[in-house]
Amino acid sequence: MTTGLMRRESVEFGLKLSSARRFPEVGRYTPAPMWRPRLISAALLALLGILGSPAIAQSIGVELLHFGAGDIARGGGPLAVQVEFKSSLDDRAEIEAVWEIPNADLDIVEYARRMVLAPGQAQRKWLYGVLPPDAEGTLLGAIYDLRLYEIKDGQRVRDLGTAKISPANAANPTRVLGLSDDAILVVGPRSVGLDIYAQVNQGGTIPSMNEVTAIANLRDADAFPDRWDGLSAFDAIVWVDGSISPARLPSDSGRALEQWVERGGNFIVALPAAGDP
Repeated sequence: MTTGLMRRESVEFGLKLSSARRFPEVGRYTPAPMWRPRLISAALLALLGILGSPAIAQSIGVELLHFGAGDIARGGGPLAVQVEFKSSLDDRAEIEAVWEIPNADLDIVEYARRMVLAPGQAQRKWLYGVLPPDAEGTLLGAIYDLRLYEIKDGQRVRDLGTAKISPANAANPTRVLGLSDDAILVVGPRSVGLDIYAQVNQGGTIPSMNEVTAIANLRDADAFPDRWDGLSAFDAIVWVDGSISPARLPSDSGRALEQWVERGGNFIVALPAAGDP
């Protein structure tokens, strides 16, 4: 990294883009001071009125629904956030949402996803990025820029503004984990006795275990990420609630679960003691 410069890299669906022709900003260096950008205190921004309500970029309403699958977030790895976009543009338009995240080298990496929005249409999308190895307090207070662009013929033609997203302003409260904490995702509203792994003694540890395991719940199939790396924070996924039918899982989410298992994830299905499973 060149001293005194902040490098900007572009990533689409978590993969670095190989072509600078499609996205002119790939590889562009932007002069900036040598501090981590945009990690502003959430408390300060709340006092300024930036947090606490859906963010508004120009002509696009933005609401952060989930900061992490199961509302679990941990620094130092991939993370999925679910955002609802609502267009007030006059015509149907292709939009690019760009989540800007500083990495460990203080470079700004752009994680992008495109969608087509109709006027008045609300659409939920998962965005994916890789967080720097921030501890709990730093991550909880972090504020990230979500930039929106109008796209025509594969190019950015109009800047529609910037929204601020943070674990602190998600519609569903976020639980931020320590870098060494583990997590289990339970599909359904119950913990099925797994919360014993999250109970610590007075010393802050669990006897016979080296770390605390957080238990997260996913209560709706629509809140399931559509890429496997959105599940990478979890050591195991336990499907226990018969009211959430696997048939309701969107095809992309089903494939994401399959790929997560192929990469070593532990998938457990708890069948009822009686009746037709």
